[in-house]
Amino acid sequence: MSEISVKDLSFSYGKTSVLKDINFHCKSGEISVFLGRSGVGKTTFLKLLAGLEHPTSGEIYKDETLLNGENDYIPPNKRNIGVVFQEDSLFHHLTIEENIKLARKIQDPKILEDLLDLFKISNKRFRFPSELSGGQKQRVAIARAMYQTPDVILFDEPFSALDQNLRIQLRQKVRTWLKTKNITGLFITHDKEEAIHLADNLHILEQGTIITGGRSEDVLKNPPNQSIANFLETGILFTEKECNQLNIKNLSHKFLNNQKLFIPFKYLELTTHETHGLHCIVTDIRVSLKLEAQVYISIPGKNSQFGPFPLKNEESITVNDIVHLSVTDSLNNYLILD
Repeated sequence: MSEISVKDLSFSYGKTSVLKDINFHCKSGEISVFLGRSGVGKTTFLKLLAGLEHPTSGEIYKDETLLNGENDYIPPNKRNIGVVFQEDSLFHHLTIEENIKLARKIQDPKILEDLLDLFKISNKRFRFPSELSGGQKQRVAIARAMYQTPDVILFDEPFSALDQNLRIQLRQKVRTWLKTKNITGLFITHDKEEAIHLADNLHILEQGTIITGGRSEDVLKNPPNQSIANFLETGILFTEKECNQLNIKNLSHKFLNNQKLFIPFKYLELTTHETHGLHCIVTDIRVSLKLEAQVYISIPGKNSQFGPFPLKNEESITVNDIVHLSVTDSLNNYLILD
């Protein structure tokens, strides 16, 4: 049960800056998720926390202990921080059970069995990594990190090798395990849905620094700029002309340069009956597992497809039909982005 703090952390490969001026705090037992595009420094950040890389400047603390500083360095094996990387990190001359047991000197058969059952690898315990699929090896790597019972576990895209159904199941199991054991967890991912489901707090990495962070709901509803709004895909950016077509009430803001209005999807609705609203074209209609119609649309002048939007049961549409997009009455705050 430990907290992690980072102060003014920067890292460079030669003259290439990877991370700059990172400030971050994760409370004990909290799960923080770092979301960002490929190449923004997410994996490097975890390596710095684990002690596998040395910062160019700045400090890393676990509780009150300085892990990395100008004249201080605690090696990885002394930090009691578990790490799960995306790539295969198992010892191929050892069985699955032997790989997991390496994580601790004093064995705990009960925890070992619990983890083997949790990740559905009990029947693979005496096999070697070469006999496992990529997804199975990743499950073993996660089980090994958790068997260590560290103060903190760092996860680098831990579910990337798993199929979608297993991915959803395991991320919930891992989150529940961390919360039950009160272990601090840090995840990095580029999967937005995964980030939302895992995070107590969500942080967006862009251009080597934390652009924004906080409760997941707050981050998703309040992107700091148009680039992050497009990346998160939790709403739509509208021009001043489109806002007029949406018939937004009480919008007195005068748009400057390339400013746009960001509206989360929860405040937008589709209908076939409106005589006003923004005209859109139906591009796809899918049926959810609950047998509900989900509609995707294109908006003239925008390159992206947006959705899914629910459709009322009494309405009948097909692909290429024209529908109308409008805002709900509950929209009362506007976010203008540069």
